[in-house]
Amino acid sequence: VILEAMARSGKTTSQLVDGLPAYAIEKRKVTASPAQLQHTVSLLQQRYPQAFVHPVEDGSKLYLSGELECPWIHLRSSNTEPVVRIIAECESGENAKTLCDEAERLLKKQE
Repeated sequence: VILEAMARSGKTTSQLVDGLPAYAIEKRKVTASPAQLQHTVSLLQQRYPQAFVHPVEDGSKLYLSGELECPWIHLRSSNTEPVVRIIAECESGENAKTLCDEAERLLKKQE
């Protein structure tokens, strides 16, 4: 696929990579129960009514724009410890951090 893109465009791999969008990922680990996780997902759905909730095997992934694209946030319970892992991907590191901060605040608010 890469060689085909290079052949069609006449660009080097570096030039092709430079044309791709850049995204930032932020990760957190918060002490919380599965019930707190579900409540937090509900609160995030209220906060972002246009969000598309994609159920994944190990939690919930919310695509905030309503489309299968960035920005998104993934919340999942650990199977080995009483924690919820939060992963957010956004166009900037600051936006990813803000999204994780919001989810973490909602999780901790229920303690």
